Amino acid sequence: YLETGARGIIGPHVDDAAAARALVDAVKYSPMGKRGASSQSRAARFGLTQTPEQYYRQANDDTLVIALVESEQGIRDMAAISATEGVDVISIGMSDVLLDMGHAGDRNHPEVRKLLTEAYAHVAATGKGIAAGMKDADAGQARKMIAEGVKLLCLSDVGMLEAVSRRFLADMKQ
Repeated sequence: YLETGARGIIGPHVDDAAAARALVDAVKYSPMGKRGASSQSRAARFGLTQTPEQYYRQANDDTLVIALVESEQGIRDMAAISATEGVDVISIGMSDVLLDMGHAGDRNHPEVRKLLTEAYAHVAATGKGIAAGMKDADAGQARKMIAEGVKLLCLSDVGMLEAVSRRFLADMKQ
């Protein structure tokens, strides 16, 4: 996908620093990573507008690396994952984390809240962004997540439509 022009990659199941490093290695060219070199791909404009060195440097600068953390282990290793050079954003697969922790659907469970607060602090210390998803269009929950350090909220269009539809139907019953 990167060779066709994708400007970022979300790497799933990043559970530790080794997985974060492997993700960066797959996405970035040397010296930042170990991505196979191709300076005549579509993304490189077929080598017609810049030298290979210029393309590799630009691709490394412009390609976003998002580590998707989907387990309790990944949350617990957030300091090392977020400290990995080349990782730009940490995304939390909240449903997966909750399921892995034995608290399916309960993002407000005290154990979950404590662990996330600590993890967000580790990421904030690196200056990197945190992305988290929300199923429901709940502005109060969104504000709470932003206050905790989330920089990018990923909302579900289906969840938003569901919320609006439920409010509409409830209002119609009155």
